Amino acid sequence: MLDPNESLRRQNREHVAERLALADEVGALCCVNIAGSRNPTRWDGPHPDNLSQETFDLVAENTRYVLDAAKPRRARFALEMMPWALPDGPDECLRLLRAVERPMFAVHLDPVNIVNSPGATTTPVSSCGSASASLGPIS
Repeated sequence: MLDPNESLRRQNREHVAERLALADEVGALCCVNIAGSRNPTRWDGPHPDNLSQETFDLVAENTRYVLDAAKPRRARFALEMMPWALPDGPDECLRLLRAVERPMFAVHLDPVNIVNSPGATTTPVSSCGSASASLGPIS
């Protein structure tokens, strides 16, 4: 949903909104995607701008669009954490939850993607516990 080509970005957002609506229609509890990448040749690849404030704002805007277009009643929309794209950890998930401000937006906690640095490989269980503590109830 972050394609540099505006037309393709709109098409991608529409496709994701349709998939969320379908997930809701079939009774799924969750529809997971990734935010995308600013990489012009790989939709899920690393890029220096992936973690910028401008990209954060675009991810929040895209997420609000998908949720507002699909209007899910049951299925929550979640973005998977990625080591090289937003959200890249529990703190960014929490920031996104607050920025998006939609009740059907949720966190997809994939412990493998929290282990995104050499330091995290030594304490993966503690990283998961820290993520769970950080992402408790949002008020």
